[in-house]
Amino acid sequence: MALKYKFTDWKGEKRVEVEKPYDMLNDISNCSSAHLNESIINLQKVINGELDYWSWGGSDFCTIDSAELESMIFYEFGEKDTVIDTKELLKLITEYKEIRKK
Repeated sequence: MALKYKFTDWKGEKRVEVEKPYDMLNDISNCSSAHLNESIINLQKVINGELDYWSWGGSDFCTIDSAELESMIFYEFGEKDTVIDTKELLKLITEYKEIRKK
């Protein structure tokens, strides 16, 4: 299933809205700019085989363990786990970083 999302402006803050079944990724909007930048760098390293994995997320409710091909999303303390392509996730957060700059 393809990752579908859009960027919105909520009370002057840029947010990402991801469609189901990956809507838990909306929590990425909670990432600080520093954490987002670090995650982009480390996800690229994971994809390139320079790191085995990168564990990150947008909140206590949404943590992500990213490996070279797939990332496991743990949501609501393990009650709504799902898998996504790591490259799609990198594309999402890279685009979101650019939107937040504007």
